[in-house]
Amino acid sequence: MNTTHHRLHAFVAIFLVGFTIAPARVDAADVGRTNALVQTLIDEAPRHVPKGYSRAKASRIVLNDDDRRSGMVAGVQVTLEGGDPKGSIRYALFQSEKEANAFLSVLSSRLPRESSLKFLQYLPSANCADTPSGGLCSLLIGDVVIVATASQVDRGASLVLMAAKEAVEASRPTASPSSGSSSAVSRSSDGCALLTKSDAEAALGGPVADLRRSGNSCYYGSKTVAGDGVTLQLIEGGRSKFDFDRGRIQRAVGLSGIGDDAFAFVSQAGFVQLYFLKGAGYATVTLQNSRDANRLESAKALARKIAARL
Repeated sequence: MNTTHHRLHAFVAIFLVGFTIAPARVDAADVGRTNALVQTLIDEAPRHVPKGYSRAKASRIVLNDDDRRSGMVAGVQVTLEGGDPKGSIRYALFQSEKEANAFLSVLSSRLPRESSLKFLQYLPSANCADTPSGGLCSLLIGDVVIVATASQVDRGASLVLMAAKEAVEASRPTASPSSGSSSAVSRSSDGCALLTKSDAEAALGGPVADLRRSGNSCYYGSKTVAGDGVTLQLIEGGRSKFDFDRGRIQRAVGLSGIGDDAFAFVSQAGFVQLYFLKGAGYATVTLQNSRDANRLESAKALARKIAARL
C-alpha cells in the first residue's frame, strides 16, 4: 500500500469506526456494472488532472473490514503527482444511493471539533472542511461518494474535488446507463437553461459576467462586486437526498410556495442557500449579494422562477 493511499484511507476510516449498515444483496449484474464503473474511473483519471498537479494515476482499492461494514462494494484511489503532497482522491462505490448517503452523513458528522467548515459557492452540495490533518471535501453523486484531500480546502481540496466530479460525470454515460433520465447528470446539458442571465441580474441588482458551467452547476458572477453571484445546481437523489440535506443543515428554514417543498439556509457570511423539490427534480440556488439586506426574499423570487421551469 503506497503512502498516499494509506494516508487518505486512514484519514477517512478514523471517522467511521463502529459505523455499520446492513449490506445489500449483490447480484451478477450489479457486480458487472460496478466493475465497469471502476475501470472507467481508472481510465478517466489521467484525463482529469486537478489544477496544480502534473499527473493522476488511479488503481482499485482492496476493501478492508471497515469499508465493507460501511456498505462499500468497491473503491478507487487516485494518486496525484507534481503538486501538493496531501492531494488525493478516493471514490467509494456503494450498492445503492441510500448506503452512500449514510456513509456521507457519518463522515460529515464525525469531523474533528477543531475543523472549520467551508462553503463552495460553485458546488453548494459539497461538504468541505479544513481539519487538523488538512483540507477535506466530500460529494455524493448517485451511489458514488467522492473524497478529496489537500493541505487546505481553498485552492486545494476544492480543485481536486472538481476534477474528481468531472471524472465521475464523464464515466456515467458509458459505465452507468442505469442512472436514469431523471438524474442531474443526464439533465446537466440543458440545466443552465433554467437560470437565465436576466434572472441573475435581477437577483443581484446589476450586470453579471457570462455563464460559467461545471457539470450540473451554473454560475453567474457579478461584474460590480467581487465575490457576489448566483449558482444553480441540479442534484441527484430526489426526495431522499432533499430530506437528507434538510436533516444535516443546521438552522434550516422551511419555505412554502416554491415547488413541492423547500427550505433555506441564511448565512451571516452574506449568502442564502435555497433548496427546493419539484416532482422528481431537486435543485439548489445560492445567492451571494452583499448589498441586499433582503437576500432571502430575492433568493425565493429567483427560486420560484426556476421551479416553474423545472
